[in-house]
Amino acid sequence: MARSQNTQNTVGSEERSAPLSPAELNKISSAQMREVDQRTQKNFQTLRASKKIQVQISPLYKPYFGEKMAVGLNGLFIYVPLDGRQYAVPRQYARIIKSRIRQVDELSAKTNRMSDVQSNLESSPGILPLLTK
Repeated sequence: MARSQNTQNTVGSEERSAPLSPAELNKISSAQMREVDQRTQKNFQTLRASKKIQVQISPLYKPYFGEKMAVGLNGLFIYVPLDGRQYAVPRQYARIIKSRIRQVDELSAKTNRMSDVQSNLESSPGILPLLTK
């Protein structure tokens, strides 16, 4: 069994010049880092000026999220304690927090529905809708 060999190298086929010196690499990386820092500062100012929403997370969610829920958006993270108190967070973060809580609630409801063995008795397979969409 003979294999045909592809003589054309499509990946990395472009010619490269001499490798960059460490000084040139530092120059490029520092320029990129300045750009990233500027974007982060702009995102920070935007989030700081955005509307705040009160969010409250029950301590019952600690097994899923830990002592504090870390929420990241565009490279900026906030940490919301799970102590039952209300905290003012930007609207974008509140949406993520509520989405995560909803996912845990759906998982818990599905687990409870599937663990209720007494009511899950079916006369033929497929009658009970245990996994709803």
